[in-house]
Amino acid sequence: MPLHLTYDQTPELMYDFMKHFWWRNRRLKIIGVIVLLLVAFAVLAEVAAEGFTAEGLLSWILPLVIVVLIWIALIPALLKRQLRRNARDSNLGEGREMILSEEGILLKTKASDSSFKWEAIQKVSDSRLSYFLWIARNQAVLIPKDALNDDTEAELLELLKKKGLLN
Repeated sequence: MPLHLTYDQTPELMYDFMKHFWWRNRRLKIIGVIVLLLVAFAVLAEVAAEGFTAEGLLSWILPLVIVVLIWIALIPALLKRQLRRNARDSNLGEGREMILSEEGILLKTKASDSSFKWEAIQKVSDSRLSYFLWIARNQAVLIPKDALNDDTEAELLELLKKKGLLN
């Protein structure tokens, strides 16, 4: 029996997807580690050359604090603003209807219908708010956990296991 879900794809769900994508991106983690190592090396070189001074240490810490504040506060706020604007300007609307069956996934909005065969799903992951059925490295079909009750969530997980997407 097909699993039938209706939900609103809100900017908050899209932001959740973006956070999930960024935090799971291995390249970004590698770049972050490299940057931290370079900063640590530069601070050690500064301390070795001039000794430990508060002014020298502050000249490194202050710019790092500014960058971290921008990264933690400004970028997410701008991203949320952009997602709200995109949702407001979209012709698709927020309402979604999803039908998951043995054959595949049908996703309907007020302006479009999309279908995916199970073979198109590369992997499955989840966050606190959603399940993500990945169709590309940076694209996923979102299934909000709020759209599922305990029975439908169990059906979904069983279907994903049956299709070989979950262990």
